[in-house]
Amino acid sequence: MSREPTTDTKVYLTLVDVIFGVLIAATLVTLASDLVPIKLELFKTWAIYVAFLIILLSWIFYHKAVFEQELKMNQVIIIDLSLLFLYFYILFSFNNFPHYVLVVSIMFGLYVVWTIVRDNDKRKRSKQTLTQYYNSDAKNKLKLCRSIGIFVASVILVILHYSSTTPNYLEMTEGGEIADYLALGVIALLAIFYRAIPYFHR
Repeated sequence: MSREPTTDTKVYLTLVDVIFGVLIAATLVTLASDLVPIKLELFKTWAIYVAFLIILLSWIFYHKAVFEQELKMNQVIIIDLSLLFLYFYILFSFNNFPHYVLVVSIMFGLYVVWTIVRDNDKRKRSKQTLTQYYNSDAKNKLKLCRSIGIFVASVILVILHYSSTTPNYLEMTEGGEIADYLALGVIALLAIFYRAIPYFHR
């Protein structure tokens, strides 16, 4: 059962909500010509949609994560602000898809760091060693393993994508290539698997 967040946590969540809201609103205005009318035949349209999917999932399930356990906001604020910058970056890097894939991988890496910081904070409050903490609750170990596994999968995706990218193919063409669509699909699935799936298997 979720606990009522403290006042500090509520203030921090409000700040995060404002930043997310401004980010999405500013992006919609800036990219209006790319999104309206909908041009599903263009690769960059799908890249923008996947970026929005990542941001919306993060926004929704970040609240759930914070509501489930009290976190010391000063320990995660740098990670959160870094992630917000990366969300902004991927929204405007669709013309350079190799960079898009790389930044998404860095984002998943920060998710791992966020999970470790959270677990370490909970471990200290429970006065347990790291081994005791993970052995006492298999779900905590599973969450960390899931985060690391998704990060490793994203790194493999980066390696495969860059190894198949010729030097003259750093700028994205309008249609994209099959490998790009596959990579975009994998990114969407990784984001859904990381954020949404765990909340339907409890």
